[in-house]
Amino acid sequence: MKSKCFSKLKSTGTKKIIQPVLPSRKCKSIRVSPLESQINTGCANSPKNPSSPLRNGLNIPNIISHYVTKALAKPGIPHNKRSSKLSAAHRRTNSDGTSNNLNAKNKDSLNSKKHTKMLDFNEKTIKKDLNSQGEDIEKTARREDSMKKVFQNNDLDEVIREKLIEKISNSFKETGLAPKTTIDFYKLGRHIGNGAFGKVSIALNRLTGHKIAIKTIENVFIKDERTRRKIFQEVFIMKKLKHRNIIRLLEVFESNKNVMIVLEYAGGGDLLQIIKARGRLTEDEARGIFYQLIEAIKFCHDTGIIHRDIKLDNILLTSDYTDIKLCDFGVSRFAKTGEKVHEQCGTPAYLAPEIIINQGYEPFYVDIWSMGVLLYTMLSASVPFKAKNLSDLHKLILKGSYEVPEYFSLEAKDIISKMLNPIPNLRISLDDMKTHPWYDGFQAENSLDTSFNVTKQNEIINKINTFGFPQEYVIQSLNLKDDNHASATYNLLELESSYNYT
Repeated sequence: MKSKCFSKLKSTGTKKIIQPVLPSRKCKSIRVSPLESQINTGCANSPKNPSSPLRNGLNIPNIISHYVTKALAKPGIPHNKRSSKLSAAHRRTNSDGTSNNLNAKNKDSLNSKKHTKMLDFNEKTIKKDLNSQGEDIEKTARREDSMKKVFQNNDLDEVIREKLIEKISNSFKETGLAPKTTIDFYKLGRHIGNGAFGKVSIALNRLTGHKIAIKTIENVFIKDERTRRKIFQEVFIMKKLKHRNIIRLLEVFESNKNVMIVLEYAGGGDLLQIIKARGRLTEDEARGIFYQLIEAIKFCHDTGIIHRDIKLDNILLTSDYTDIKLCDFGVSRFAKTGEKVHEQCGTPAYLAPEIIINQGYEPFYVDIWSMGVLLYTMLSASVPFKAKNLSDLHKLILKGSYEVPEYFSLEAKDIISKMLNPIPNLRISLDDMKTHPWYDGFQAENSLDTSFNVTKQNEIINKINTFGFPQEYVIQSLNLKDDNHASATYNLLELESSYNYT
C-alpha cells in the first residue's frame, strides 16, 4: 500500500533540497583533532580512543577489493580519493567529548564463496581483474591457508575437547557447580584487530566448533572507574539486545590480566569497506540491507535503547552476505520517549541538527536522521553533508541542505528527505519506512522465527548436555539470564538454528 506522505520530486538533473531552518544558535563543537588531512568532511578525530567499541567486523580481503565490475564502475570519482574521503566521514566522537579512529578494522579472509541476494558480484570480471594482482592473491591465499591450518580439526583438538567435556562433567559431580570459564574453552586463531585497550582475535568454541570473536581488554586499561563503567555499560546494553541483525554478546569472563569479551562472529566485513571497494550500491541491493537495519533499530528502540552512531562501518555482514549485523554500542544509552538528552556524541557527518544545537534532544529521532545519512551514502558512496571544516559542516546540517544525485529514484529521494527533516518529530517513523513506496514490491526474506519453539530449544539443550552441562543447569542459566559458558554455547547454537530455520 502506498504511503499517503509520498510526494513527487523532479527526476531530471541534480536538485537541492532545502529543509526548514532550525533556530540559529552558536553551536558547541564536538571536540576533534585538527588534522587537516582528515577534516574535508568535518569528521576529523584523534587516532586513539579511550573507549574501544565492541565489534568483530572483518576487513574485506584483497579479493573483494576487486569486485568493481564495469556495471558498478562510477565515472568521475578516482577510487583512492573516494575511499579516503569516505573514511574520513566515518570517524566518531564519543559522549565524553573524546574522538576515535575507527579505520583500524579487524581483518580476516573470507572462507565462504556464497553470493548474497543483497550484493551482486560478477565472478568473471573478478577473475579478470585479479590477473594483474598476483601478489595480493598470493598474500590472501597464504592468510587463508594459515587460518585453515589453525582451525583444522585434528586428533589433538578432539583430545582437548574430550578433556574439556570431562572437566565440565567432573566439576558438576564433585562440586555441583560449573567450572569457571577460561581461555582454554576456546581455540584462539589469528589476531584480527586492535583497540585502545587490547586486541581482537578470531577463535573457535572448542565444544561446538563455531567461529567467534574474542576481544581481550587488559585490566591495566580499565582500573579507572569511569572507563570501566563505560565499557561495562556497553556490555550491559548488548546483553539486552538479542536480535538476528544485531551482533550477539555471548560471554564475558576475566583472567588475572584480562577481561575477555566473546562476540558473535561476522566475517563479511562492513558496509564502508564494501562501498570503498566497489562503489555505490544499487537501490535493489540497498533495500534488503536497509530493511534489516530498520528491523535492528526498531528492536533497539522498542527495548528503550538509542544507538547514536549508525553509519556504514557499524553495519557488518555475515560471511555469506545474507544478513547484516548492527554493532558498536559504545555511545548507546537507555532512553525514554519524551525525555531530553544533552550528550553530544556520534560521527560528525551523521549528526542530527538537534544534537549540534545543544539544547537537549528527544533521543529516538536522532537515529532516524543518521539512517537517512546512511541510506544516502549507500546509494551514492558519499555523505550528503560535506564541508572543509566542522563549523561549515554544522551549518550545512542545520540548514538541511544537500544535493541529490540525478540517478536516485523519486522514491529514494523522498524517503531520504523524510528521514533528513531538520524538525525531529516530523521525521518518518520506522514503521512508515517499511510501507514507503520505495519498498513497493519488496518482500523481506529469511525473516527470523521469533516464536517460542519448545522442540528447537530442547534439541539445543540436549546437545549442550552432551558437553557435560546438566539440562537443569542450562535451563536455569537461560531463565536467570546468567552469563556463563553454557548460555554462551546455547546462544551460538540458537543463532545457527535461526539461520537454518525454514
